[in-house]
Amino acid sequence: MHAESAHADKCAARRPTPPHGRERGVLAVVVLTAAMMVIEIVVGYATNSMALLAEGWHMATHVGALGLASAAYVVARRYESHRAFTSGTGKVHALAGYTSAAALGLVATVMVVSPSGVCFTPTRSISGAPSPSPWSGSS
Repeated sequence: MHAESAHADKCAARRPTPPHGRERGVLAVVVLTAAMMVIEIVVGYATNSMALLAEGWHMATHVGALGLASAAYVVARRYESHRAFTSGTGKVHALAGYTSAAALGLVATVMVVSPSGVCFTPTRSISGAPSPSPWSGSS
């Protein structure tokens, strides 16, 4: 029985990761995600690809959320012995998660509200003449 538990302790998934290891891991993910975001946006603009641009800006929201998590690790480590945090710095991580969710909610609201005006406002063509409405039946 003891041999089985000793074998289970050698499993990398069951061993706790040191705090600095998790912090470095999150930072590595932020850097990798930011690099991919920049590549997608640059290539999207260069090739006029709406899909790559949308994915690049979508990745920007991930960079922001992961960046907040990385910053929370740094702040929690820096103030772990501060007297204001008598019950620990776990609230820093909760606040970072809440702020990330609020920011993503704001981005989603802007994404819904911003293009909705296009549906109800007629646009003009390059020549200046009004574009035909898709509901008018004229072409």
